[in-house]
Amino acid sequence: MKIIILWATCRPDIFKSTHQHWIENSSGFYEIETHVAVDTQEQKEKNFRI
Repeated sequence: MKIIILWATCRPDIFKSTHQHWIENSSGFYEIETHVAVDTQEQKEKNFRI
């Protein structure tokens, strides 16, 4: 089973520091895919490799 999460955030720095911890603490045998939405192109380029 696959879980797809759309995570809208105006604080990508916080997301980056907590996402891995959240994934490590999830339970079950699921494939988790996270899609992140940010406010600006600058946030996308600064925080997420494209």
